[in-house]
Amino acid sequence: MRQLAVITAALAVLVVGAADAAGYRFCGFSPSGVYQVRAWRPTTSCGFATNVMRAVRRHQIRVGGLKRGSRFTVRASSPATRRIYRVRCSVARTDAPFIRCTAGNGARVQLVAAA
Repeated sequence: MRQLAVITAALAVLVVGAADAAGYRFCGFSPSGVYQVRAWRPTTSCGFATNVMRAVRRHQIRVGGLKRGSRFTVRASSPATRRIYRVRCSVARTDAPFIRCTAGNGARVQLVAAA
């Protein structure tokens, strides 16, 4: 059990380090564990990124799944500003789930397939 905890901690460090290198902060995983939630460090809070992930998930359920290359818009609230933003998202054209979202205030969120 202790060995598993050490491996998990080491993987978390690698994931956080990878996110930092690209300018994104690791904010956690989606409840299903499918996505890593990442927020653009200079302009985006983890609270907003998590709310974007929830909005994307609701959209995904409503439309019956997301297709590669598709684009869509969701609304998400920011705990930091206490405002609701229109967020534009696009799904990568690759096999691995990767969703990139932006809001007009400079916020950027990535939902990346958890390895």
